[in-house]
Amino acid sequence: MWSLVCINAINWFDGVYGQASGVSSIGFLTIVLLIHFVVLPYYSGITSLNAEILSWVSTIASLFFVLSLVYTLIEYKPYGLLRDLGTMVFGFTLAYISIVG
Repeated sequence: MWSLVCINAINWFDGVYGQASGVSSIGFLTIVLLIHFVVLPYYSGITSLNAEILSWVSTIASLFFVLSLVYTLIEYKPYGLLRDLGTMVFGFTLAYISIVG
């Protein structure tokens, strides 16, 4: 259910050029910042396995942040590279990373 909500929320932003990928980049940046500044410093019950998983999630979210930021700059001019499939991939990735993180 969470995946469908995230995918459709990002897909609804697809009407304006660069808006869906821009919103996705904000979401990925938020996940990275939450992991580094809230989860890792303030939760004491994190085991080494959980810290490693959070490190991977943070790395993947950082990569998708850069990718969506680049697509925001590309899609600002109407090249039509991303469209529905790309926005749905960004929405699915946001949903999956937020559940795992």
